[in-house]
Amino acid sequence: MIKEKDGIYKLYNGRLSAVVMPDRGGKIASIYYPAKDFELLFQNPSGNWGRADLSSAFEDYEAAGFDDTFPSIDPGIVKVNGKDISYPDHGEIWTSRMEASAGKDEIRLSTDSRILDYRYQKTIRLDDSSIIISYRIENTGGHAFPAIWTMHALTAIDDDTEIFIPDGISSIQNAFGEDGILPWEKDGRLPYPITGDYDFRKALNKDDAGKCLKFYVPDAVTEGRCGYIYPSRGLRAVISYDPSKIPYLGFWKTIGGFRGDINIALEPSTGFYDSIANAAANDRCPIFNPGDILTFDIRIAIEEM
Repeated sequence: MIKEKDGIYKLYNGRLSAVVMPDRGGKIASIYYPAKDFELLFQNPSGNWGRADLSSAFEDYEAAGFDDTFPSIDPGIVKVNGKDISYPDHGEIWTSRMEASAGKDEIRLSTDSRILDYRYQKTIRLDDSSIIISYRIENTGGHAFPAIWTMHALTAIDDDTEIFIPDGISSIQNAFGEDGILPWEKDGRLPYPITGDYDFRKALNKDDAGKCLKFYVPDAVTEGRCGYIYPSRGLRAVISYDPSKIPYLGFWKTIGGFRGDINIALEPSTGFYDSIANAAANDRCPIFNPGDILTFDIRIAIEEM
């Protein structure tokens, strides 16, 4: 079942509900599991949604819910066909007004880029206790451009929340400097899952308060499966995707270090990491050639344990 009111869509199938906002890039503002009164996504602390534009800074607006970041996370000047193109902060999708149409059990969203020649489409539907987002990004122009897609779903946490990432990962790369949770060297590799007495699997560690953390798995993952465990609720949220199309994985955590917000976010990504300049320097920056089409699905399943 899909209902629309004031341009906002709600999907509901008896097992799961979701709220979608086409005027804000197709943001998914809520993924709610009613059987246990459980909201997965971090909710907007202000209660109101501002009207951002292409040049807006992400930090000036509501960092909540599930946004898409494309063609990059960090802003920067990128050379495309000999011209300097300004890639916006957290990409341009989150500030896009998407065209929306609802079928019987899915919402179809689309927009054309304001800075490059591409068409961005996604379809959102529910399947039992899962939400599935299907993407199609097409270079509609005559010139190649670099672009990174990253999942930016800020997630709520409890005191005992844990994360899980694919098995076999023994190190991670720090994406922050000394302004992060501990004075680790930026871009330094750290043992995973435990560095010293710090357990990266825990949403909350001792001395986290008032700080932030971001790291990346330093190599391409071979399994597209990660997520969150909520032991006291008897739930887990499992994110599934095709690692051949989305090979990199980041993890963000703020425990009051960004505007006082408390949330975490696993961030599957097509590039490594955050900015076009970083990804190019690491030789891990996807290039969209004329006519290229990228398609992929993200599934988030809420499971009882």
